[in-house]
Amino acid sequence: MRQSHRPDNLCADTELPRFIDNSRLPSHIVPLSQYYYDLDHGTLPAVACIAPLGDSERPPSNIASGERFVHVLLGAFMRSTGWGTSAFMLCYDDWGGWYDHVRPPHVDAYGYGFRSPALLIGPYARRGFVDHTVVDFSSQIKFIEQNCGLKPLAKRDAAANSLVSAFDFSKTARQPVLLGFERHPPPPVHPRTGVVYVAYGGAIGAFAAAVGVAAARRRWPLLNGRNASSRGLPS
Repeated sequence: MRQSHRPDNLCADTELPRFIDNSRLPSHIVPLSQYYYDLDHGTLPAVACIAPLGDSERPPSNIASGERFVHVLLGAFMRSTGWGTSAFMLCYDDWGGWYDHVRPPHVDAYGYGFRSPALLIGPYARRGFVDHTVVDFSSQIKFIEQNCGLKPLAKRDAAANSLVSAFDFSKTARQPVLLGFERHPPPPVHPRTGVVYVAYGGAIGAFAAAVGVAAARRRWPLLNGRNASSRGLPS
């Protein structure tokens, strides 16, 4: 596994005791330029993790800057020869502080927090599919373990659901769709106000006619189909 990060930022993993005590582990943390190099030369490792510490969608950063950064990452991935045999999992490290109406399920003593979004991009990712399977960050580890035939690292990833339900390997690999930086919103839809006003006018006219007929029946008994002599009127 190789982890990439921005060269102008310190990667938080290097501060963990296991990285400090093991001199071999820091060699797996490389600048982000290595990711693009591996894509261009077909040397992308089996598992690579990108931990950006620069452009981000996290407040108070500019959301557009974070989106452009992800756009560049995905564009390079889609143009590479590794597209047909790889998958890109884009996930957020927390829920962003927003309210969530779904109570986190109880899985162990630590439990889950609020839901955080994730996107799966790849040639075998189900198209237009929203996976409602309960997963967590260890589900990515679970999928790697299944794919590489590895044993679980701990109880959490052993009990986690895999990401395999988000893939469809029964179909042929889908070609990538490259998107530009410019956004083109759909043209505004203008309702046919004339039809609406005609309908309103017709309803008001029908109501007025009904009120007028009711008033006329009170004044002119003949409209009720009664005999005029029953009211003492001349026949």
